[in-house]
Amino acid sequence: MVYSHSMRFPWRLAIEALFCFLCLRLSAAEPPRVALLRAPDDGIQPQAAVDSQKVVHLIYYKGEAGSGDIFYVRQQPGYETFSKPIQVNRQPRSAMAAGTIRGAQLAVGKYGRVHVAWNGHAPKQGGYMQAPMLYTRLNDAGTAFEPERDVITAA
Repeated sequence: MVYSHSMRFPWRLAIEALFCFLCLRLSAAEPPRVALLRAPDDGIQPQAAVDSQKVVHLIYYKGEAGSGDIFYVRQQPGYETFSKPIQVNRQPRSAMAAGTIRGAQLAVGKYGRVHVAWNGHAPKQGGYMQAPMLYTRLNDAGTAFEPERDVITAA
């Protein structure tokens, strides 16, 4: 009997079969187009996601490492430019991207709802620098972000 790697890991055989199936299905479709773009307004640490309607959602950071802002833009299919930027963090210069903190994280949920999480900072209180972990989401109209909330409730 010939012993293969896939026999030791039956789940791997299933994954390989699924991958081959997907490759065949995708090869019949139009190949995806990839384009390199700069973040608007010389933004850094961009994060992008594409939703089911092929809308590109992008967040990026602007400002000093310890006190900056996060902005959101989107690009509709067939358009060459991004929308007008919307500031994600309501408190100006309250986001940070320094040291091991590498900027905001973006997720696109059901119906294209945008969710953003990031490390923030606040002035020292009682001798300690406050370091909230903040979260917000795009409002129903897609025109602004809801007030951010600190998801660290005890530490």
